[in-house]
Amino acid sequence: MLKIENKTSCTISMVLSVLFFLALIGGAFALVPYLDAVDALGTMDAGDRPVILGIGYGVLALAALTDGLLFALLLRVRKEAVFTAESVALLRGISWCCVAAGALFVWLGFYFLISYAVAFVALLVGLCLRVVKNVIAEATEIKSENDLTVYGGVRMIVINLDVMMAKRKMSLNELSDRVGITLANLSILKNNKARAIRFSTLNAICK
Repeated sequence: MLKIENKTSCTISMVLSVLFFLALIGGAFALVPYLDAVDALGTMDAGDRPVILGIGYGVLALAALTDGLLFALLLRVRKEAVFTAESVALLRGISWCCVAAGALFVWLGFYFLISYAVAFVALLVGLCLRVVKNVIAEATEIKSENDLTVYGGVRMIVINLDVMMAKRKMSLNELSDRVGITLANLSILKNNKARAIRFSTLNAICK
């Protein structure tokens, strides 16, 4: 199977995103002539035209916004900045755009039954993107914690937790309750057997 490099694949996606945006512009100009053709067939009431036109432009606007958010997300992928709060926010925006488009298509279903099928697909995509957003958000949190973790290779850091506890006349149980760290982890830290420690943990102990 043909395998494309990540940056090349990202560039292709960005080009397709631009082409899709141009297609949306064409769709915006073609919407009125299309409704004129449908109206000429006598299948649409006079009062339905402005509603359908409004829904159509609403869907096009949401599609353009979604495309813009996707393009911004692709830019972050190119910069290798995927697991960030900004990327999570972009995915959240895209998912809500899909949900909003699905709602508009449900409304459009009162006039064109096929719109219900499109609405189902849009809502399903929105749901899937929300799940992906949740996964990326969790991965971002884990990455953030890992970035703020000190890994001990050569023993250049010595933990004097037992000394400080003795000076302050504090038991391991009391310290565990105060900082919210398990006794097992505190014991490992106290005995200088920890291979890594988060800055948040250090901060909690130092308080």
